Amino acid sequence: MIKLSLEESKKTQVEILLYIDKICKEHNIHYSLAYGTLLGAVRHKGFIPWDDDIDIMLLRKDYDTLLSLLSSDADYNLIYEKTNNNWYTYAKLCDKRTYLREDGYPEIETLGVFVDIFPMDFIPDNKLERFFYAKTLYLFDRLIYTSVSKNFFRSTSFIKTIIKTILFTPLALVSKSIGTNKLVCTTLRLMQKYNFKNTKYVGFLANKYGHKEYFPAEWFEDLISIKFEGHEVLSIKDYDAFLKVNYKNYLQLPPEDKRVSNHIFTSFWR
Repeated sequence: MIKLSLEESKKTQVEILLYIDKICKEHNIHYSLAYGTLLGAVRHKGFIPWDDDIDIMLLRKDYDTLLSLLSSDADYNLIYEKTNNNWYTYAKLCDKRTYLREDGYPEIETLGVFVDIFPMDFIPDNKLERFFYAKTLYLFDRLIYTSVSKNFFRSTSFIKTIIKTILFTPLALVSKSIGTNKLVCTTLRLMQKYNFKNTKYVGFLANKYGHKEYFPAEWFEDLISIKFEGHEVLSIKDYDAFLKVNYKNYLQLPPEDKRVSNHIFTSFWR
């Protein structure tokens, strides 16, 4: 197989994003660029130069509607909770012409160059309850991670590698005894625990910074167009507040030694 260049990978991701944008606009589905992709759109009018993926986010009801439309798509592969051997608690829409290999993870045959699609679920309004709820979801996220990853101990320094090995080895033993599929199903149920309660905030809490990364659900009521790689796509109107929550002084460039991608995957043409 022929390896994709970074430029080819980014071009393919933009094509996927525009396809999602088209479907969402046709069916009145509210979505927004998210995380580093939204930061890139605001600060660079496209990708952060050292970044190499695209993230979008939707409220769970819109997320479910979008996935139902994409699940039988002839042009793209959708990887989500109903996909065999899947360990993600969010979705990926993948280009069928490509194949992607994630270093240290089991291979998924239908995985290719992708756009990440994150569901935003309702969460507790009470600060203490929200904190422990987020930490519980993060624990399950780490259990899933150690159940599938061969590199859960890897870090940027020898000392950190030793520490992660000590901390994560017991988790790996527990997670492998439970099984990935059961962990994913349990985590998905926990993520949606508050979706039928009248709470104010939403977020994707199953990650390291989840206890900080939440925002009012009403932000999804007001969307604006924003430039990304020369195309008009959608963003929450209050992107400034969202980016300050996630990145503080987001217009300031990080030190040069921090301008690196955190992703460990390689893409090929099929």
